[in-house]
Amino acid sequence: MILFMIANNAVEGIKCFVQAVKLGSSRGMVNLGYCYENGYGIERDLSKSFEWYSKAAELNNAFGQRNIGSCYEHGRGVTKDLHKAVYWYTKAAEQGHGEAQNNLGDCYDKGAGVEKNPAKAVYWYTKSADSGFPLGICNLASCYAEGYGVEANPKRAFELYMKAASEPINYPLGQYSVGACYCHGIGVTKDPIEAINWFKKAAEQGDENAIYNLEALNVKRCPSCMKWDTIFSQAIHNGKEDMLVCINEKCPDLYNVYNAITRKLISGKTCPKCGSNRQPLNSGAWVCYNEKCSEYQKIDRRF
Repeated sequence: MILFMIANNAVEGIKCFVQAVKLGSSRGMVNLGYCYENGYGIERDLSKSFEWYSKAAELNNAFGQRNIGSCYEHGRGVTKDLHKAVYWYTKAAEQGHGEAQNNLGDCYDKGAGVEKNPAKAVYWYTKSADSGFPLGICNLASCYAEGYGVEANPKRAFELYMKAASEPINYPLGQYSVGACYCHGIGVTKDPIEAINWFKKAAEQGDENAIYNLEALNVKRCPSCMKWDTIFSQAIHNGKEDMLVCINEKCPDLYNVYNAITRKLISGKTCPKCGSNRQPLNSGAWVCYNEKCSEYQKIDRRF
């Protein structure tokens, strides 16, 4: 977790953190450890990163405790030790650190460094979710959806996913999960349109699962503005085929007709009846514009 911002000069930022450390600031120690871990303004050194996290942890700084737990879990700057990871995650979690609470829930979920215990996993995921940590919210939602460590409650799962997906959190995993709920009717009535809308929100933040689902649903994105579902058929061109244009007002190619190569990239599969190229309509729907085809202008939405 980034605890600081180095506005213009990383080296100057390091000097500020060193000065804070000299004054005994545990927060400064965490920040200095983060710089060593990621090579911000200083040569990357995982051993020194671990050293500074340890100093902060010993001063009961929850961020330092969480970070040292992560070092032990993944073997960064120290020999991997899952039992010590659990110890430090617990220290931070008991202070209300949301990410540490989620990490501790993961440990009980997977039996990593501690005996596997679904109920305790749910307990810590709940604590994490209550603190507002997005991944904790989604993990708790998954438990309710699957009935893992708690009685299955799809409606509650959907509510939690929606909490993570909506303002002000806007967490991409939450948005993808809401889309999946709408797609499969988990805790909510099936609604393909809403599923696509939420997949798009997640995809625009780079969620790979959402991108995969959109592509599987034949939802396309403009190669210029990279916005999903903005490609529309505008008119018959020379009486032969549709012109494809982007209708995103912020797109540099707004209303520009795509060339044959690009058109091929963003067009749909061929019509199963006549074999002609189908064109995108909206929200994953496709239509055939061959007037002689029995499927002419019929919406084809296949999930």
